[in-house]
Amino acid sequence: MDAPAELEGELAGIYEGMGKPDDAIQVYESALQREPKSEFIANNLAMLLVTYKKDRSSLDRAKALTARFANSSNPSYLDTYGWVLYKHGEGSAAVPALQTSLAKLPDSPVLLYHLGMAQAQSGQSEAARDNLSHSLKSGVNFLGMDEAKATLDKLAKLPPSSTALPKS
Repeated sequence: MDAPAELEGELAGIYEGMGKPDDAIQVYESALQREPKSEFIANNLAMLLVTYKKDRSSLDRAKALTARFANSSNPSYLDTYGWVLYKHGEGSAAVPALQTSLAKLPDSPVLLYHLGMAQAQSGQSEAARDNLSHSLKSGVNFLGMDEAKATLDKLAKLPPSSTALPKS
């Protein structure tokens, strides 16, 4: 009997917690071969890819995995879809998906961070400042806090005529 996706998710989480993201990615890659239609597996694999990989093929793979989430009613899947678009350099395309996701989970510091980063990339500096500030004021620690702080610092230094941060 194959291990259910939930157990594979737990195993991947253990690997990630141990600082072994490549092992976590491999768990999901194997699971996806067995269950190619699993949204849970595709979502988690895509998020691992954009969190730990910077190469174009990994970003393209994550984008292909999340394309199915463009109209999802699941806020987590919409968040992953939008975050992947942002990481792919498509902040303007990411904003609507992330706004919809945030509307369903309005108090999520991670969603505020993701939306703020996409807004910063797409030139929505004021909205980006608001969302990044709210994410940091939540009191919740999350992966990306340092990036949120650094982006807020960059936004504060922009002259009023500047609208977008350079792509990172």
